[in-house]
Amino acid sequence: MNKISLLFILSVLITFSAYAQDDIKITHAPYLQNLGENEVTVVWTANKPSIGWVELAPDDGTHYYQTERPKFFNAKNGIKLTSTVHSVHLTGLKPGTRCRYRVYSQEVLSHVGWRVIYGNVAATSVYGKQP
Repeated sequence: MNKISLLFILSVLITFSAYAQDDIKITHAPYLQNLGENEVTVVWTANKPSIGWVELAPDDGTHYYQTERPKFFNAKNGIKLTSTVHSVHLTGLKPGTRCRYRVYSQEVLSHVGWRVIYGNVAATSVYGKQP
């Protein structure tokens, strides 16, 4: 009887610990830095180590989710950076053009060598700013 009770208590504790873990969240909304005539840096933070990217679209009256938007990753030398602070430098913007953007963070559960295991994704609402 004691082994069964111990096994039950252990399974309950494991279940509660799994539910107690926080999901990934964007903790500080994106803000714009290094604003130039045709470039900008988008910065935001997440509560867990993650990769980050920005989806960018012109503010042309179309629905943001009508088509897949180009993704610009927080990367160095083609390797996506794992961090809680994300910074994506966007270049080639057209002066005076309104853009919409949305930032994403995807949790990195494990990163050993070339093998990366990803977790859940957090994203913001769609933002629109004219530099």
